[in-house]
Amino acid sequence: MRYSEAALTRFATLWQRMMQRGMHPVTADSLNAWVAGQEYVAVLLSTDPVTVPEVSDNVVIIPEVLAEFAHLNWQIATADLENSELLSDQYQILKRPAVLVFARGHYLGAVCGVHGWGEIIHQFHALLQPAAQDIIQIGNISHV
Repeated sequence: MRYSEAALTRFATLWQRMMQRGMHPVTADSLNAWVAGQEYVAVLLSTDPVTVPEVSDNVVIIPEVLAEFAHLNWQIATADLENSELLSDQYQILKRPAVLVFARGHYLGAVCGVHGWGEIIHQFHALLQPAAQDIIQIGNISHV
């Protein structure tokens, strides 16, 4: 997808904020290897911040959501616009912004789109159920 100059400029500012907050940059090629070495990972996938301004909210909201699960050792990663598209294709994500969730090297599923606080917490709880944590290997595009 080709993005407008306004979208690229706005995303560059957003990317800077994500890096300042300590989010790890990943690509479609580097994600699996990086995730394999982490306990719990949330990967933010973005889209055009001009047409979907809620993308900018994820920078603040997702760390707050993960604080609700502070007993887990979370790492937060993010992909640029191009790699967000590639990862969306790889994991069959139809709507962004999205958050891919991994535990101990296994893909658990994704939270896609924009949700209220209660709904996003509920979706994370559902993904983090112990029974789900041993089902899906990285790279498998099936969902729990």
